[in-house]
Amino acid sequence: MPVLSASHAVADYYIGFKWWALIVAVTFVVSEAIFFFNVPEKNVEDIKTNTIREMFRSLLKNDQALAVVGAIVFVYTALNMVLNLMLYFFQTDVAAPDTKLAGQGENFYSTFVAVCFAMQVVAMLLVPVVRKKVGKFTIFIFGIISQIVGFILLLLISYSGIYHKTTWMLLLIPGIIVYVGYGILNVMLTVFLSDSVDYGEVKNSTRDESVIFSMQTFTVKLAGGIAILVSGVGLDIIKFNTDKTKAGDLVAQSASTLSGLRALITIPSIICLIAAFVVFIKFYKLNDNKMKEITDTLASRRSK
Repeated sequence: MPVLSASHAVADYYIGFKWWALIVAVTFVVSEAIFFFNVPEKNVEDIKTNTIREMFRSLLKNDQALAVVGAIVFVYTALNMVLNLMLYFFQTDVAAPDTKLAGQGENFYSTFVAVCFAMQVVAMLLVPVVRKKVGKFTIFIFGIISQIVGFILLLLISYSGIYHKTTWMLLLIPGIIVYVGYGILNVMLTVFLSDSVDYGEVKNSTRDESVIFSMQTFTVKLAGGIAILVSGVGLDIIKFNTDKTKAGDLVAQSASTLSGLRALITIPSIICLIAAFVVFIKFYKLNDNKMKEITDTLASRRSK
């Protein structure tokens, strides 16, 4: 089997990214068109339109929305940390340049992400089914615990180095656990944000769902920025070497750097998830009983 040069590999990445971007763009346009032509618009003649200042003022008064936003920042920062660093882990540790697996790290990583993402989608699809029998707080806590357990297991497996003696696929076990937890949290945080819209309408007499849900997009981007900053600083601290060999692979790292990398892909994420758990449990109060009261109150108001 012929071995591709680094230039060929880079060219393949460019081609793949071009076609992937095209598929995403076409899917986006088609999806938007379907919603545009098939979702009816409500009669807005009698609805009061708030100014931007009034909407943000209402958001700041919505303590439950702010609690969810805080949890979102921590949860997404935890996941983005892994996304930023796992490729380096596969390139320099799993498929170290001085082993027979050298040069295969990117292939292993692609398989790892594909399998984990597929399990995340399955978890997201199962949440509505489980929600019929289990309270939303219980589901959320299970998602947090699942991710923390997954990261702890990843930390133990990475420090044991057992995948060097057996197979790298052992890493799929903690990876799947982490991504299943993330899939659960992704759904539940959206549900909680939706509940906070109803809460804000009861409390402030305004329904500011556009502002509140736009905050979700903003906080996801904020979490991505924080993750990049922490990852970059962490790589500098552990003295990660970004030099490449003639074949285009990253050079071999020192034992201390690899040890630091294993800690960097797990411990900060565990801390973020614990912080998300604390913020949520301490500040978020919209349990199922409370939401029933809010729903009844809104129904009564609208009937009048």
